[in-house]
Amino acid sequence: MLYFSFQYFDSFNHGEQVILQMAKVLKPGGAILIGDIPDRQLIWEFYNTLPDKLRYYKNKLLEKNEMGKFWSKAELDKICQDNHFVGTLIKQPESLPYSNYRFDYKIEKQ
Repeated sequence: MLYFSFQYFDSFNHGEQVILQMAKVLKPGGAILIGDIPDRQLIWEFYNTLPDKLRYYKNKLLEKNEMGKFWSKAELDKICQDNHFVGTLIKQPESLPYSNYRFDYKIEKQ
């Protein structure tokens, strides 16, 4: 399980390498759960006020990243497809505090 931290692997290649390393020690029938991933499609749910949006663009210009990478389901699906894993998006319950812009993702070996 990797929870509330995958966003700090801030490139596709870095994230893929983390998943591959985790999969190496996965027991037969086991699964990897990556939880609380910021959703690229919902980035404006996090940066949802004018000051937040201005901070986002300022940080982008300064090449500063306070929040890490907002991942897309498609990126995680591609990692799974390329490495013969089965990936499943898990929608977070609305009762979780950041469910409005985050999701969980389960990875299993085929």
